[in-house]
Amino acid sequence: MTRPSLNRSRPAAFAQLAALIAIALLGATLSRVTPAAEPLRIEAQAGVCKQGLREDGIWWNSTYPVDNDMRSSCWQLGVSQVPWHRWNTGFGWRLAWVELGRFHANNLVPAWDDQSFSGISGKDCDVETRRGCVYRAKINGRTRGVSFGGLAERQIEGWTLGVETGLYLYNSNFKVSLTNSDPEKPLPPMSMTWGDPIVTPYLGMTIRRGIFLATVRGYGNVTAHERATDCIACSGINHGPAWQATLGFQVPLK
Repeated sequence: MTRPSLNRSRPAAFAQLAALIAIALLGATLSRVTPAAEPLRIEAQAGVCKQGLREDGIWWNSTYPVDNDMRSSCWQLGVSQVPWHRWNTGFGWRLAWVELGRFHANNLVPAWDDQSFSGISGKDCDVETRRGCVYRAKINGRTRGVSFGGLAERQIEGWTLGVETGLYLYNSNFKVSLTNSDPEKPLPPMSMTWGDPIVTPYLGMTIRRGIFLATVRGYGNVTAHERATDCIACSGINHGPAWQATLGFQVPLK
């Protein structure tokens, strides 16, 4: 199967927006803000996340049976602090370990990309060349890493509303097992695993009342990708923006 180059149009736009918000937060932080004795805050949240799905024809094919599950439970554990204040707004930072969860797929895919939409059944599989062969691809993956960024918060009617942006250093591990869809053909099974550290921007919104904290985040580009020189574009089934919605608590350390 020919592995594709990465499509970076949507992630690039997301990165530009995140950079603009980050510059605004940094400018506010450095421009004559008033320091305050604010405590560190411990945060723990859990919820649901959804990772993006790579385009049709790459690890799944709309002309064959597909079972892509890109949504899973996820969680975040971190610390934050808001030591600066200006314009009735608090400015600070947040560091967190973010588990975006797991993804799974069980799809039928032709062995050769130029036969992806030809409708071949795999019954005429040539074991030597793999022409006409259809694989069953069983895919599993997991994405996790560290996020760090700036945040701004404002209190309104007993609620604390916040916005945040920063960078997410993550590893998305991709595992695929390929077996012949026709058990009568002795096509040897194959398995592949890859995943390298990647950085992507994120944007988020938070809302807090008392110790209860809710967060919604979007990540620019979350994908399983290998930078090995002999596999320049090894990419998994997950690709593009990822979304996170979590609920938990925030406790100050006094």
